[in-house]
Amino acid sequence: MKIKFILPQNTNIPIGGYKIVYQYANKLVALGHTVSLDFVIDNNLKIKMLNRNHSIIRRMKDKMFGNPISKILKDSITWFDLDSRVTTRFNIFEDEILVDKTIKVVGTAFWTAFVVERLNMPDENKFEFIQNYENYGIDSPELVDQSFRTKVNKIVIAKWLKDLTFKLSGQPSDYVPNFIDMNDFFLTTSLSERNHVVTLLNHEAESKRTKFGLEVLARVKQEVPDLEVKLFGAYDPVQKLPDYVSFYRTPSLQYLRDEIYNKSQIYLLPSVREGWVLTGMEAMASGAAVISSDIGGVRDYMFDKSNALLIEPDNLELFVEKIVYLLKADDQRQKIVLEAQKTVASLSIEESVKKLLSALESPIAFKKY
Repeated sequence: MKIKFILPQNTNIPIGGYKIVYQYANKLVALGHTVSLDFVIDNNLKIKMLNRNHSIIRRMKDKMFGNPISKILKDSITWFDLDSRVTTRFNIFEDEILVDKTIKVVGTAFWTAFVVERLNMPDENKFEFIQNYENYGIDSPELVDQSFRTKVNKIVIAKWLKDLTFKLSGQPSDYVPNFIDMNDFFLTTSLSERNHVVTLLNHEAESKRTKFGLEVLARVKQEVPDLEVKLFGAYDPVQKLPDYVSFYRTPSLQYLRDEIYNKSQIYLLPSVREGWVLTGMEAMASGAAVISSDIGGVRDYMFDKSNALLIEPDNLELFVEKIVYLLKADDQRQKIVLEAQKTVASLSIEESVKKLLSALESPIAFKKY
C-alpha cells in the first residue's frame, strides 16, 4: 500500500501528534508499505510570508527561510529516528503535493482535512487522522467544526473523538487507538526505591495547565516537605521555578525514561483537554502512578481507582489531597502502578497498525458519501 501523510510545516520540535505519525511511518515501511511525509505550509502562514516579502515567488521558495516568520521552519527531523525508507518533503505548498489514484492520503491537522478534500484523487482514498479537537490558537475556530464535515474519511484516536465526529458531521469514523512502544518505556527503578518525586509536563498551551500543576505542587510541598518536582518539556518554563523544582528541556528518550519517570512516584496530568495523552502512557509504563484530570483524552486507557486516579479538572483541593494521599500510601500507589502496567502492555503498535491498515483499505464512512 502507498500511504502519504500530510503534516503541518516542520518546526523540528517534539510534538506528540507528529511522533505518532513518525512511529506509524517507521512500522509501515518495515512491513513493506511505501510511506511519504509531506510537510505542508498552511495558507495562513503562506499569506504572512508573502506579505512580509513581496519578492518571494514559488521558484525562489528556498530563499524564504531568511524571512523572520519562516525561521521556525526546518528541513530536517533531529528529535526522532525516522526510517530512511520514509520519503520526506519539507515545507511545501499545497499545490506541490504529488498524488495518484492509488495512494492513500492522510491529513493530520484540522486544516489538512480541507487540503486533502481538494486533492484530485478518488474520495475513497482521502482521510483525516483526527488526534484532537483543535480549536486553539486560530483566528476562526468555526473552521475546526467545518473540518469535521469535509468529504474525507475520518480516523480517530480516541472514543470521545469518535463521538464528537458523529455529533458534528453525522459521519461514522474508524477508531484506531494510540499505542506505546514498550521497548522505549519500562521499569528501570523499583517501585519501592523511589523518593517523594512528582513529575509534570511543562507546556506553553494553557490547556495543559502547567501553571495550575505547579500551584498544586506548591500546596503539596507544604504537607510533604521532602517533595521534589521534575518538570520537563520542549519550551522554556512557564514561570520562575522554586528550588525544589528541577527543569529538563527536551530530554532524550532514555533520560526521560530512566531519570524522570523512573525516579518519580507520581506523574501529574492536570490538562483540561487532550486528544490522547502519550506522556500518561509513558509514565505508566515507567512505574509512575498517574493522577490526571478526568477528561476524554485519558479515558480510553485510564480507569479511576484502578490504574490511575482521575480528578475533576481544575479542582485544586482534590488534586492536592490525592497527591498527598498517594505519596504517603505506598501500597496503594504500587497497586495502581501494577494495574497500569498491565493496561499499557495491551496497547501495542502492532495492533494499532492492523487497525490503521484496515481503515485505509476499507473506510467505514465511505459508503455514506
